[in-house]
Amino acid sequence: MNVQTLLTFYLINSQAPFKDRNINEEIANSLIYVIEKYYEPRDSAFIICLSYERENTRDFYQDLSEILFRSYDNIKTQIVVKETQGLELKPIPTVKGKLTNFIFHMLVVDSVKSFLNIDLASKVKNYDTNEFYHIFLHNKDRFLDNDIRNILEYCWSNYMINVNVVIQTAAGDIIVYTYFPFNESHCNEVIPVEINRFQNGVMVNPDLFPEKLQNMHKCPVRVTPFHTPPFFSLNDRRNGTTDDEAINGFEGLLLRELSLLMNFTIEIILPPKKDERGHIFNNFSTGAIDMLEQTNQKENQQQAN
Repeated sequence: MNVQTLLTFYLINSQAPFKDRNINEEIANSLIYVIEKYYEPRDSAFIICLSYERENTRDFYQDLSEILFRSYDNIKTQIVVKETQGLELKPIPTVKGKLTNFIFHMLVVDSVKSFLNIDLASKVKNYDTNEFYHIFLHNKDRFLDNDIRNILEYCWSNYMINVNVVIQTAAGDIIVYTYFPFNESHCNEVIPVEINRFQNGVMVNPDLFPEKLQNMHKCPVRVTPFHTPPFFSLNDRRNGTTDDEAINGFEGLLLRELSLLMNFTIEIILPPKKDERGHIFNNFSTGAIDMLEQTNQKENQQQAN
């Protein structure tokens, strides 16, 4: 990968009206750092999406995509320049000639609208992979706080957890934000947190994508069990017995061990007793399956709103 060519091009062609040349050099260096230090050692390919809303960033994005195609020789790269319409992310061949879906993504956007236009959720929802997203948000300071929160809320609502949003202030500081949905003060909530800064050519914290699920800080995980011994059974929960203590069977014991490992609290929600597990017939569901379907419908409605 010829990173110097990319850097030189960035300095010459950057069109951002509110950032000077020295600041633009730091932006380019920060993106190159992530590609070289994190993406290349872990995969043979990644995708970069450049999406814009403002006209004054269009030319830079288009030229950047061209130089990226010419510059990379160590890692396969799909580059997409996005204006208003939907885009299609297609698998590309790996070194061995097989098709692969992208694990590592780099996005360059100039607003929440340009980020949403990429429509990441619909492109990755059918892949059972743990993707990583490094998003550079190119906007003026007064919009940044709200934009960062909106982008991270979208990601969490679509189960995209390995996400960084990188911004550069008018003063030139390059700051990396993410979110931790579970901590000692909240559960299932998105609060942007500064986790890194790019200074003197490196990220201050070498851990670019911190772990977020190893410790869920006693936050609840809802379980809808049905009585199927010896796999899963539920003891009497009266007399102060907690949900954690009530479950039994070897699958139940496995769930209890998992709750200890990840530090979450088991919250049992019983399905209707007449049809515990449930059935699916002609798009109609019952029991625990119906409860899962209804939860998914509620989440989809919340995302649509």
